[in-house]
Amino acid sequence: MSAAFRSVLLAAAIAGIALVAGFRAAEQLKHPGALTARSERLWFGWAYRDPALLSRLEGSESLLRPGEGFCLEFDPRRVDPTWLRAMTNYAYWRELPAGTCPSTPVRRANFARVVVRDSGSVAIVREGER
Repeated sequence: MSAAFRSVLLAAAIAGIALVAGFRAAEQLKHPGALTARSERLWFGWAYRDPALLSRLEGSESLLRPGEGFCLEFDPRRVDPTWLRAMTNYAYWRELPAGTCPSTPVRRANFARVVVRDSGSVAIVREGER
């Protein structure tokens, strides 16, 4: 393959990338917020499947004490565990969850349970509290 052919091929590839990027930028300027890419539609559809529960998680974040560890307690038949863990990391960005609460109650000092009830409400439960 000659150097001239490689240069033409490289220039065509760069022009193609610039054309796609320019088209994408123009579409975003004409329709801000439009989800035109397949992966955007998939992500936003997955992440915002339950905006009310996400809002309740965000609202309950202030009830956690600074540095307090916590686990998630929920019914896995009602809420997808992977989704809940990802959205908890988003909603409680100052803290990281310890994981899923065990099925048998384990109580430790400075360890809270974030309980997602069947009604969709969210509560912070600590040792000695109900």
